Amino acid sequence: MEISAAPAKPQKQRVTFGRGRMMMLVFVAVGLLPVEWVIFSRLGNSQPGEEAPIAQELVLDDYRDAHEPYLTIPPTSGARTREGVEAGIHDKPVVNEAQVANLAEGGVIIQYNCYLEAVGCGELVAGLVEIVEGYAGRNVVLAPGPAVADTRVAVSAWGRIMKMEELDVEEIVAFVDAYLDNRDGEAGD
Repeated sequence: MEISAAPAKPQKQRVTFGRGRMMMLVFVAVGLLPVEWVIFSRLGNSQPGEEAPIAQELVLDDYRDAHEPYLTIPPTSGARTREGVEAGIHDKPVVNEAQVANLAEGGVIIQYNCYLEAVGCGELVAGLVEIVEGYAGRNVVLAPGPAVADTRVAVSAWGRIMKMEELDVEEIVAFVDAYLDNRDGEAGD
């Protein structure tokens, strides 16, 4: 009788990372942290526009009454008149104090800074008019904004602001939809 040895079990090969590979993985992971931060911070803050500081609210008897300067131009909070302007399309600038009154009631103000005779301005204003007409009867105001000197289009709500050089209908509509009838500066549902 022949005794045979039990067949040898195949040994599992162990995968090991050498010190060099491990260090390379650590460097890659650490190197990607800023990229991951940017991606996740954008995903977490998907509200349109930028948050603006909230100034103390002061109701004025007249828009010419003295008050603290606004923290942003156009304003997103602060001193205001008792009543805002009528919603819709205006061909003259709206005073800051009346703008804030509209914002305090959940309104959105869209302003443009260009002269209708300037190249491209007519098309820009026509696009903005079309957007505002889509919100007829709601607290959305379109007006020229000569004080908005650092951009062509500024959109403001209570505690929120968005500025752009070119017409971006999707961005503006997203902003209006998020903040119209909402005074807390947080996007609504």
